[in-house]
Amino acid sequence: MLKKFPFSNKAAKAMIAATVAFTPIATVPGLLEGSQVEAAEQNFTDLESLIAYLQTVKGELSEEQLQAVEQAQQNAEANNVSDYANRLLNANTTDQEKELITASIQLLLDINLMAVGQAALDEFKEAQSQNVQDVFGTEAAPVTIDQYVNYLYNVEAAFLDNIQLRDSSKITNSIYIETLIAALMSGEDKTPNNAIKKKLIQLVNFDNARGAVFEYLEKVDPGAAAGKAFVSGIKGETGNDDSNDDDNSNDNGDTDDNTDDNADDTIATPGSANPTDTGVTVTPAITADGQAVITTDMYDSITHPLTSEKSQVAIELPEETTSVLIPITLIDQLGLVLDENLGLIRVKSGDVTYDVNPSDVDTAALAGKLGASVQNVSVKVSVAPVSTEREQQVAAKVEAAGATLLSPIVDFTLEATDGEETIPVDLLGQKYIDRAFTLSEAVNANKATGIRINEDGSFQAVPTIFNEQTATVKSLQNSEFAVIQGDVTFPDVNNGENWAEAYIETLASKQVIKGGTNGKYNPDQYMTRAQFAVLLSRALGLPGAEYDDRFEDVEGDEWFNENGAFMAAVKSGIIKGRTDGNFAPNDQITRNDATAMIGRALNLDYVAFDLAKLDTDKAIADFKDARDIGASTRQDVLRAYQAGIVNGTSKGTFEPDAFTKRDQMAKILAEFLIAADLMNDID
Repeated sequence: MLKKFPFSNKAAKAMIAATVAFTPIATVPGLLEGSQVEAAEQNFTDLESLIAYLQTVKGELSEEQLQAVEQAQQNAEANNVSDYANRLLNANTTDQEKELITASIQLLLDINLMAVGQAALDEFKEAQSQNVQDVFGTEAAPVTIDQYVNYLYNVEAAFLDNIQLRDSSKITNSIYIETLIAALMSGEDKTPNNAIKKKLIQLVNFDNARGAVFEYLEKVDPGAAAGKAFVSGIKGETGNDDSNDDDNSNDNGDTDDNTDDNADDTIATPGSANPTDTGVTVTPAITADGQAVITTDMYDSITHPLTSEKSQVAIELPEETTSVLIPITLIDQLGLVLDENLGLIRVKSGDVTYDVNPSDVDTAALAGKLGASVQNVSVKVSVAPVSTEREQQVAAKVEAAGATLLSPIVDFTLEATDGEETIPVDLLGQKYIDRAFTLSEAVNANKATGIRINEDGSFQAVPTIFNEQTATVKSLQNSEFAVIQGDVTFPDVNNGENWAEAYIETLASKQVIKGGTNGKYNPDQYMTRAQFAVLLSRALGLPGAEYDDRFEDVEGDEWFNENGAFMAAVKSGIIKGRTDGNFAPNDQITRNDATAMIGRALNLDYVAFDLAKLDTDKAIADFKDARDIGASTRQDVLRAYQAGIVNGTSKGTFEPDAFTKRDQMAKILAEFLIAADLMNDID
């Protein structure tokens, strides 16, 4: 389906989440066997015969079930989906679009309340015929009302196929909504280029639609009594058929005893979810073999409490566990419900947390790599302390660098699994992933940092923000992480020997910059282009990259590409070569080039710099020598200037061709990290 719809990432996720259908089968690899529930006999071929079929089902309901359905029908007459149109649809929709979409949703809901006959369908077709032409019609391939009604038939058929897989006694309005959204996307669209679905993706506000329809259903069918009766009816569990009164059913319509028994054999401890001021706190279920899992029966209690203000799903791991399996069907649901920038899943193990933004997880790609359906794939989040031997090895390396460990060393991993194969998940959405350590006491934020640890025990600093006793460590990749503290200075900087002392000592204590072989910092030396590029790469904690021979004067085995730091900066777009195909790594870097690199770094997606911080009253024309700033770097220089990272000279000039010294570089680099919220202010 995705090949036919090259929409935005969020729209694609909406379609993925929808087509999963949210059924309770095979969502956690190895936990539940596939459902053996057979489809109810459905002798219909179009919307007219489907409606007639549901009328037959209605006639088979028990008196109690019929009362529930009729009460919901009365409630529906007193309420209307159109009252929620502004929340259902995106802004700037036309009156015709609002009328058609809300009338269609109302029709589908009324069909499922068994409140629609042939006359009501004919009335809908007559009322919406012109709207269909206005909304979907094109000169090349207009959509007719019959094509549109045929799509609604396919939606309703898909809805029935999926809702009947549910345990009728456990139906909720949330399940109803999720299955309906699934059907809207998975129902076959026979129009050219899937015109109906394509328009639907453009019109529906997936952030708000679910909540709006939920509120409507709660007014129409509080407690989903009619919904339970409806599902019981299409599954033949009405209580009016003696043939269904056997060991597998009871007066409550619960026919899933075998499935429940299987789940009980597999799940040793059930899970739970409770609303909090920030969203919801989840205690995973624990399988018999000790694996923490999120199960489908927890979905509603997880998603219901979430709002734009309460957008955190906190999964708390019991002491004996170090990982949790999260079905990607839930991740897709959360990707729709949660704010794309603020919503997150936070896995907590003791004093350590690991954050994943659902919108960053490409669930379709993970399923594709595993060769599995989305329903059968889970993401495994692991937060595991390392062995004592490993901690001693790393501690020795840290002490050799003049620092000490402030936290345990924790191995953070993110994997996708279908129960048979497991693959790593790295660089989610090319965004920083946050890991937080709660320390035993507050530390000096100017002297401490988070580190990412390599296989040989060596380490690199990564961007870290401190808030009292909490250190939030940011990295684009998974590995072992810890928090360290140092106190580094140099004789030619200390005690006021250099104006940039605070910047230099802070970055040196954080393992970002280093001194010379003579033990001094040499603040008056000029920086080279390669040195500045590597420092930016190091400050951002970029994963190393293999050199691709793009520059004629760079071989790839030079000191500056050790661990792939240079190429990482190139791939990120921070640095660029000269027009002659060279990079000139050993040339002294000018103020223009250094500032342009900073400006490009501010523009990186994973840096996520807040553009509201820019002082847009500042302009390149503020500098007397503005015309000397190269046209190709002008916007990047302006961004760094408006962010307050660089300023002009006392003469009112920028001096773009002046070279940058090591002390100047320390100030520029520190101001960049502070402006980008990758480092605390320097006290």
